[in-house]
Amino acid sequence: MADLPHIGLREFQATIAGSPLATFFDYWLGLRQALGRLPRRTEIDPAEIKQILEFIVLLDHDAERQDYLVRLAGTSVRESLKFELTGKYISDVFSADTLGQTLARYDLVRTLSLPHYIDAAREQSDGRTYEFRRLLVPLDGNSLMNCGLVRTHVDHLDTSLVDMTSEMKVICDYLVDLD
Repeated sequence: MADLPHIGLREFQATIAGSPLATFFDYWLGLRQALGRLPRRTEIDPAEIKQILEFIVLLDHDAERQDYLVRLAGTSVRESLKFELTGKYISDVFSADTLGQTLARYDLVRTLSLPHYIDAAREQSDGRTYEFRRLLVPLDGNSLMNCGLVRTHVDHLDTSLVDMTSEMKVICDYLVDLD
């Protein structure tokens, strides 16, 4: 996992330009630059990102459990997953075949203080393709919280996004360099 590829800041910004991910990333990066450090959870102003709140997931690292507790998940996330994520641990949500990789990526974001981006898709038997794009960014503070954005590009999922993750084809999966 330590050999996860990196992408430069400008190239990454061009990749997500015009999407809710860009709004989220620009907000986070602006806070980071203004503060001269990673922003704390308490420094995130929901009013500043109200147009994308439905896609936001806030996670706290639980060192004792070596897991992540979801403190808040937006409405679009709940609809995509087909259940309420808030208050659940990641290990209680993901299947065993995807849990290790998911936790490893979250740990990389937390320990390296670098954003992580993944773009994946799954083609259904009827030819429709479901896409999953996530940008996970580190936040500072004692809670070792991460912030993520989840979005699907379809109006209706026949199954839970979590149920589909093991069958998704990864299009890109990398850390974002900030220099």
